[in-house]
Amino acid sequence: MLLTVILSLCLVSSVTSYFQGSNSFSYGTHYPDGVNVATYMTGPAGPWKKIDQLQYIWNYYQQFATANHPFDKEALISYANGPTTTARDANGYLLWDRNHDNEVDNSTSYGYAFCEHSGSRWIGDNQNTRGQFTNFWFDDNTLANYMTLALGIQSPSGLSSQPGYVRWQIISGDNTNWTPYSGTGYPDTLSLNGLYYLSKGDMNSAISTWYQLINLAAPQWDQNNQQYNYTALTDLYYLGLVKTFTDFLALATNDVSGTMTQHSVSLRSVILSAIQTKQQYGNHLINTETMSSWILGLGAGAYAVYESETALQHNDGPYFYRPYHALSAVTGISSKGYMSFGPYASLPLGTYSVDFYLRAHQPTGTVVTIEVHDAHSDVILAQSDVPSTSFTSDLWSVVSVQFLVNDSSHVYEFRTYWQGNCNVDLASVRVRVVGFAAPPAPITTQALTTAQACAPLTTAPVTSAPLTSAAVTSSPLSTSPITSAKLTTSPVTSGRLTTHAPVFTCPSRQSGNGIGYYCDSKGTGFIECWAGNSYNFQCPAGTGCRCGYGVECSRGGTRSPCTF
Repeated sequence: MLLTVILSLCLVSSVTSYFQGSNSFSYGTHYPDGVNVATYMTGPAGPWKKIDQLQYIWNYYQQFATANHPFDKEALISYANGPTTTARDANGYLLWDRNHDNEVDNSTSYGYAFCEHSGSRWIGDNQNTRGQFTNFWFDDNTLANYMTLALGIQSPSGLSSQPGYVRWQIISGDNTNWTPYSGTGYPDTLSLNGLYYLSKGDMNSAISTWYQLINLAAPQWDQNNQQYNYTALTDLYYLGLVKTFTDFLALATNDVSGTMTQHSVSLRSVILSAIQTKQQYGNHLINTETMSSWILGLGAGAYAVYESETALQHNDGPYFYRPYHALSAVTGISSKGYMSFGPYASLPLGTYSVDFYLRAHQPTGTVVTIEVHDAHSDVILAQSDVPSTSFTSDLWSVVSVQFLVNDSSHVYEFRTYWQGNCNVDLASVRVRVVGFAAPPAPITTQALTTAQACAPLTTAPVTSAPLTSAAVTSSPLSTSPITSAKLTTSPVTSGRLTTHAPVFTCPSRQSGNGIGYYCDSKGTGFIECWAGNSYNFQCPAGTGCRCGYGVECSRGGTRSPCTF
């Protein structure tokens, strides 16, 4: 029990957030969209709410009706438009029922948790005019809990261990008491079944389930946006679950340019469009499960993921934003050079793989050079010239380099240098943990200091034989640029980017959206944190600053909270 509590504390409070479950199922932070969704979820218009009084009046599912809590779905929906209620979920579990007597525990404070939905139709919708459903489910908050662990934000209250089957636990790789769904024809249950087979090491069943899932999703190639659209994934939360399973299976089978990789990039693009474009939702309401599944899917298998067009920085190529959420270099128009650099992120001690999602049209010669740069010491730690043989024309490939972090006070760039020989797209850059450095002392059942409790964990990658799959048929990459404003070298703003402050000063204060700003080391500057566009706090030189859900400064291993 003590180990579990300490582990949860470290995941929530560590400077760089990361959730390592069982069977090498891990989730990291996606910049900027995963962070933006979480910021909205926990903001004033989102489903994250304080529970002063938790009422259990009606049951939503008829099989759990009792004399004290009758079945009346319509009464529950009508009443829970503001008042905070709960009911037994589809598996019969109840939030804030720690003694498992099917009644809400008596408490003077029920803390915070996520209700089903706040009446929102898109990320950033602040109207809430359609009515909320402020019912707090055990089921929804179990899934949301994994999301909060991945991002290092406050976890929902009222959850407790259950003696039987909990459907979302397989998201973490925990297959205890978990049994696959039978006769499933639904994308969510197929995705969960696939994760179960993967957690058990049953690769044949996992691969078979994945192909069944993709066939069910009915992918159609969209030439204009150069991605698959999934006509049968009608519920928005399916997208995150399908991507989660796809990415873990691709890692386990070493699929770096096959069918799984093509669908991973397309699923990512569809999710990003859903997050960024209001019209994508139609009449859907976005709920806790949907947003949690998006965040987990975007960060599946990663320590951190950086979008090329919005979380990394660029030289003036010019390079071009594509509607499928990629950055393009075009021969005859773009200039040879760094098409992406940054994000100047700090990392715990350990070994990492940096995966670049790239696509080339008629590749020739050296296509790109990928590298990891220690911006603090100005040393290239890993570098690879990626030849044309690493690509199949117009298909996505994952090319990687590994590097060692032996000083957690340094900041790192993951750079893509375009050689100018062919058209290239860069979708995103994923940073994966190969192995954290061993902790200085083993965790025991004795009381631990904060430094001991938050020592990094040791993890190991999944290994497996590569998957053999047929090539994906797609149309050639366009050779003409999409009309777009030129990109600038100004830093990208995003929420909650973990950085370390070098000793230099920003020439000027620049405003931006979200929370958090980092002045890149190409200039002279310092780190500032703000809420909205109002500057409120400056970290001292030589410290690290975490912006987002509260601020803290660190020097070495010691952190202290700061307030705006």
